[in-house]
Amino acid sequence: MKAYQIQTADGIDGLKLVDLPDPQPGIGQILIRVRATSLNYCDTAVVSGRYPGQTLPVIPLSDGVGEVVAIGEGVHPRQSRRSRCWHLFHGRGCS
Repeated sequence: MKAYQIQTADGIDGLKLVDLPDPQPGIGQILIRVRATSLNYCDTAVVSGRYPGQTLPVIPLSDGVGEVVAIGEGVHPRQSRRSRCWHLFHGRGCS
């Protein structure tokens, strides 16, 4: 998968487009193919190194929408493949 990742603590210059292995959902997790994102103030704090508790490398993304492409063991059946999902900094949901 492709992702923008902060690799060094150099602000926006540390943000690079990288190829990463395709993730697999763990127990109780779903895997979402992200279709749209937005960057907000929280993300700028991550990029600039002002957000506490971040370990590099990190993918700065707090808001996104997409569809479920895989489910892990123990996930409720209603979270089936192709469900639409959203994640915002202060909430999340699927339909």
